[in-house]
Parts: sequence; C-alpha cells; structure tokens
Amino acid sequence: MPLRLQQSLGSQYRTPYEKKDQRLGYAKLCALLPNWKTEHEFLSDVPAQALQQALKNLERAYTNFFQKRADFPKFKKKGQHESFRIPQGFEVDSQNGRIKLPKLGWMRYRKSQDVLGEAKNVTVSESCGKWFVSIQTEREVETPQHPSISAVGMDWGVVNFATLSVFCRWSTQPSSFRSQSNHWVYPGSTPSW
Repeated sequence: MPLRLQQSLGSQYRTPYEKKDQRLGYAKLCALLPNWKTEHEFLSDVPAQALQQALKNLERAYTNFFQKRADFPKFKKKGQHESFRIPQGFEVDSQNGRIKLPKLGWMRYRKSQDVLGEAKNVTVSESCGKWFVSIQTEREVETPQHPSISAVGMDWGVVNFATLSVFCRWSTQPSSFRSQSNHWVYPGSTPSW
C-alpha cells in the first residue's frame, strides 16, 4: 500500500482513539476496500487477499500500540522491506518448481527445499533486487523420542558440585567450573588431580 494511503488509514485509527471513541476494525476496513479500489485504480492491480492481509497487519500493529505492547506503528517506505502475503487462491507445482499467484499467473522459482504438507499461505518479498517466495505449510509431525531408555537424576550440592543417580560426582567448585576440564569421579576410582 502506498505511504499516503497507509497514513490516511492510520489517522482513521488514531483520531477515534484520541476521542475515546470506537476505532475502525479489520472488518469495517475490508468493507471499505471496494470503494478504495474505485477511487485508486492501482489497488485493482493487486490481489484482494494481499490488501486484506495488509489491513490485518495494520490492525495488529494498532492493537499492539493501544494495548501498550509496542510503539506507534511505522509505515513501510517504498523500497524497504517490500513484501506481501497471499493466504489463498494460489497453486504450488513443486514437481516443476512453479507457483501460480492471483493476478500474476504461473512463475518459476528456485526450489531450495521440498514443500512438505498442505500450503497455507505464500509470502513474496524483495531483497537486494531479487524476489523470494516463502511457502508456509501445515503438516503432522511425530513427536521425537530420544533413543535412550534410561534416565539419570542430578543433584546439585554444596560439597560436590553435582551428583548423578548412577553415583558419579562432579567435585569441582562452580568458580573453577569453566577453567577445568571434565573431572567426573566414578565410584571406586581416584581423582586425576
């Protein structure tokens, strides 16, 4: 969104807030999008989902500001952090390394890794004159299990820095902990120092 349009939207948020009145929410701003598209022709060239996501970002920024979780939102400037997100209406052909975006059509991309799971949204961003596509997916992943079946307990003490449940002790003091190498003392053995 152009800076001038974002700033006018920002004033629509800030003015009611200062007057202790209700501010415009995401739904009300989305209802204004068709009118803005007729007033500003360039908005019709952009996918509607990208505009809606920009309004969601705007609402989140102002909500965080009003709840004192963040500073007043800084508007994007042209040429800095150029990106847009499309949550639906795209197709990913991972076999051929192509993606179809609304109003842009099919484009090739260099696949750095396989797309695993169901694609949820696409973020297109520009950095140093090159465009990048990031595909967010959702998939089921098994909870990783450690291969070990045994457990070891650890007791932090005063006389011995640490004692394990398998009767091993770490006998160095915490002050010299970093300077000395591992000095584990096993039952029946004598310390090496």
